[in-house]
Amino acid sequence: DAAGAPRLLGQNRVPIADGDNTPSSEDLTDFGNVAISGFSLTRSFVLQNPSGIPLQVSALSITGTHASQFSLSGISIPVTIAANGEMAFEVKFAPATEGVKTALLNMTLNSCANTQYEVSLAGTGVLPRLTEFKENGSFSPPPGVNLVKVNAWGAGASPGANNNGGGGGAFVRSNLLAVNSGASYPIQVGSPGGVSTSFGAFITARNAIGIEGGMASTG
Repeated sequence: DAAGAPRLLGQNRVPIADGDNTPSSEDLTDFGNVAISGFSLTRSFVLQNPSGIPLQVSALSITGTHASQFSLSGISIPVTIAANGEMAFEVKFAPATEGVKTALLNMTLNSCANTQYEVSLAGTGVLPRLTEFKENGSFSPPPGVNLVKVNAWGAGASPGANNNGGGGGAFVRSNLLAVNSGASYPIQVGSPGGVSTSFGAFITARNAIGIEGGMASTG
């Protein structure tokens, strides 16, 4: 890079050159495998201004074949980065279907060294992995898994028509829950009138919290 030229860094602070059209796990422009059906992965990027004068970012966008499955957050455009300063923003990958997805991250700058900055992004949509529990146990997320959704039929319930459940228990589906690969999360399968169904600290029977569609309470 020319002295004082803007520089983009990945979440791990690895530099990403302007015009880099090969998404990589090294600089985290390749988001890897992300499950479809509501799952997503967000990564942060940093734009550095190593020059002695302010840098204005007049446009920041995502374009390309699967642009709608990538989104920007954490920044309002236009923005000015102070001399020798930096600015962070986030890109979220939320695949709608299976397969490789690609897009371009574009920035318009007032730098004499570089007025346009463009890098390629990629990720792969995969089917969610299903683990079913019919009795008490524990769940240890495999490597690379950091989000889960819990579908549960309340105390003593069983799947029924329209996912309403049966046996006195309502169906609930959790929001995305953050988990740690290799950790162990206790699973409790409820019984009618007594024990609530739960996943770790997330209760899916009586007074369920953090669920899609509001609160739920079962007997």
